[in-house]
Amino acid sequence: MLEIKNYKTIFDKYEFMSKLDKIKGNEDLIGNMSKVYVLSERPKGGVPPKGSADSRCDGGDDDKAAIYYICKRIRGDKYNENEWKLTTSINSKDDRVICFTDIYHRSKEESSFHEYYYLISPFNGEQDFFSYYSDIEFPKDIIPENVLQEYLLEMALCLKDCHDANIAHLDVKTENFIVTSEKPLKLKLIDFGFSVKLSSPNDYKRLKKVIGTPFYVAPEIDEHKACYLASDVFSLGAIIIFLTNIFDRSDDIIFQYKKFKRMKCYSETFKQLVAKLLIKDPRKRITINGIIDALNKMKEKPMIIEIA
Repeated sequence: MLEIKNYKTIFDKYEFMSKLDKIKGNEDLIGNMSKVYVLSERPKGGVPPKGSADSRCDGGDDDKAAIYYICKRIRGDKYNENEWKLTTSINSKDDRVICFTDIYHRSKEESSFHEYYYLISPFNGEQDFFSYYSDIEFPKDIIPENVLQEYLLEMALCLKDCHDANIAHLDVKTENFIVTSEKPLKLKLIDFGFSVKLSSPNDYKRLKKVIGTPFYVAPEIDEHKACYLASDVFSLGAIIIFLTNIFDRSDDIIFQYKKFKRMKCYSETFKQLVAKLLIKDPRKRITINGIIDALNKMKEKPMIIEIA
C-alpha cells in the first residue's frame, strides 16, 4: 500500500514540466474535477515529452535518461481513495490498468485555498483514445467493422483485469483509455475515481447518487442507483454506438442504437453482439469474458462488408 506523503516533499523527487493538455493528443483528457501535469524525475533543465509546448531543446544522450510522470491533482472534497487503493489490488500482467507510484497530500492551510491530493503515475507520452481515433480519417467517416472489433476487444481486455478482481470501473468512456501502442493497438484504462469493489462477480452495490458520464451510464445506475460489473459492459456498448454515430452529439442512446441497427456496413453478427452489451437487465447482459470470446471467434471468420 502506498504511503501518503506531504506535498512539500514532492519537489525532492519531481519537477513540474507542463500541463498535460499542452501536449498534443491529450487536449481532451482533462476532467472538471482535477488538473493533470507532466513531471520529470530529472533535475531542473530536463526535456518535456515530444509534443509539449516546452519541448524545444535539441536533445542528446543525456536526455534519454529522463523519466516522466503524470501528476493528477484532485481537490480534497472530490477525492476518492478508491482511485489508487483499488488499482493496487488489480493484477494486470499485461499493463492494462493505470498504476500509481506516489501519492501526496496538501492541506488547506498549506495551499491557502483548497485541500489537494496528488496522484503520480508513469508517463511515456501516451495519447488518450478519444484523440487517437478522432485523428484517423475513415472512408465516408464510417469506422469499419474490423476496426470497431479491435477497439472493443482492447477495451474489454482492460476491463477484464478489473472484473477479475470484482472491481467495477463505472466511468467507462473513450477518454478514460490511453493508447500505449498504436501498431498493434494496445489500450490502458485510467481514472478510477468512481470505481467500487464488489464481493463477487454477481454482486451489486447501492450508490448514494448517479455516477458516471451521461450517455454511457447503465440504466440500473440511472434508475436505481445500483451498480454491477455488468454496468461497465453497458458502457462499452454505448461507446460502440457513439463511434458509429460520431456526428450525432445527442444523448439519446436509444435513438442512436436504432440508427446503428439499420446500418448496412455492419454485419448482423456484430450487431447482435452489441445488442447483448446493451441489454437493460444487468443480470442478462453478456460478460467481459463473453465479449472477448465472441470477438476472437469473429476474427477467425472475418466478414467483409462493403461501405455503400
